[in-house]
Amino acid sequence: MSEERTEVLDTVSDTRDSSSPPSDGAAAAAAAEASPAEQGADLEKIVLHSEAEQDAYPYNVAADCWTMVNMRAPVYEPTERSSIDLVAVVDKSGSMSGEKIALVRETLNFVVDQLKDTDRLGIISYDTSVYQDLRLTVMDHHGKSVAHGVIDRLRDGSSTNLSGGLEKGLGLIEQLGSDKRDVSSVLLMTDGMANQGFTNRDDILRRMTRAGRRQDGDEHVGFLGSVQRGLSRLLGSSERSTSPTSSDEEVAAIVHTFGFGSDHKASLLEAISERGRGMYYFIDDNEKIPEAFADCLGGLLSTVGQNVSLKITTSNGAGITKVHHRRAGPLSESATKCEVKIGDVQSEEQRDIVIQLQLPVLQSPRPEPEVVLNAELSYFNAITSMMEKDTTSIHVSRPGEVTADSARPNASIDMQRSRVVAADAMKQATELADKDKLEEARAVIDKASALIKASITKDEDQSKSLLADLEKSREQLVSRQAYRQGGHFMYMQAQSHAVQRSSAAASESYVTPRKKMMKQAAPKKK
Repeated sequence: MSEERTEVLDTVSDTRDSSSPPSDGAAAAAAAEASPAEQGADLEKIVLHSEAEQDAYPYNVAADCWTMVNMRAPVYEPTERSSIDLVAVVDKSGSMSGEKIALVRETLNFVVDQLKDTDRLGIISYDTSVYQDLRLTVMDHHGKSVAHGVIDRLRDGSSTNLSGGLEKGLGLIEQLGSDKRDVSSVLLMTDGMANQGFTNRDDILRRMTRAGRRQDGDEHVGFLGSVQRGLSRLLGSSERSTSPTSSDEEVAAIVHTFGFGSDHKASLLEAISERGRGMYYFIDDNEKIPEAFADCLGGLLSTVGQNVSLKITTSNGAGITKVHHRRAGPLSESATKCEVKIGDVQSEEQRDIVIQLQLPVLQSPRPEPEVVLNAELSYFNAITSMMEKDTTSIHVSRPGEVTADSARPNASIDMQRSRVVAADAMKQATELADKDKLEEARAVIDKASALIKASITKDEDQSKSLLADLEKSREQLVSRQAYRQGGHFMYMQAQSHAVQRSSAAASESYVTPRKKMMKQAAPKKK
């Protein structure tokens, strides 16, 4: 790995037993010997895998060792999925008038029709004020009829109290206490700038949790939540010990954001979605509104893992240089530990966590493979309704001489490194462009493109897709007007590539079969 590519990653910002690494053939033999019941259980779990860029590194020099932990979610097509809680937070300010609010109504009616009779839906709308149009209501026949009526009555109003609408939507989930569904989400939509209530980015992000609102003196928020939880216990409501946990410091639900047109502040909506472990959708064409919501809903309805966390620990003197994931926590003081809070994982998705290690200089050769990294995956399995754990280890040897076979480049890691390069470049470019530093932003994009074109996987379809997105991003940076009209695309694509989840209505990157099916069923403009 060249120093140049390392610099860009920093500024652009095989599952084995810990004692002896079996060969792939041994692993396959072990899998073949598993009972049908064991094999069936494995099909319901996230599969963990890990590898290093090289099998061996010279013992007498410090080595830059690139590694990757991969997780793949199972195919999940349940006959009876878990119930969900969904709150739609709808901007009905004056600029949403006409076709825009009409398409939002049609799309929300489509969402209602996809929900089953044990799901719950709430609707909050906001302009200058905030309105609870529909409390969380079970979507049985009667509930759907009520919801359709509420949606059909949505009309545009005045200003944009985005923070008030978001807080009210999260509040509906928070008040459920232990009665909250396994999958809970808030869908926040707007076409403009927040100009009522709290408008500062940091204030809005802080107030997405009970603890944050209490810092501002909103003590009643936490008190109401405590009363609700106390009543649930008093009335005999039980909370499964295996279900996902939440606290006053955590956002109560996954928050997805939808920005219509070019007048909204992309940096704010992307930040809200990151804080809420969700995705930001930029909708530049009203006709794409149904597809964007269908993409989001298809993912929510196929969630297989929640509160997914990966704990990384190094061994034998290896240190962590960087974990290349935007949801990675800080490194420990010794640079030997890090936790990546991935959030939820949906059916057939995969996550590739690229980890850069520094291997120490050794006094003598160690030709036998030794563990340099251990990773522990933990999550709530929405299929089995149980907490799950899995582990994997990465082994490398430190011989006196490294053979050509041991130093052969790893295509999988190279491909994911290119993905990280592209995502970090787009993210850094947006930050520069927001400061009117368009020339510097273009230089960042150009450097990332050159690195990917020089990679060993440059001819792969994924590399071509990354290069196409970088080229489109560069087109948004040719002038201030171009960036104002299309820079939102860069925010969306940077996040999509960083967390490996689809968000663009027209993009096929990371789209799962479940999402594709839901998008095909979405209402089309007549």
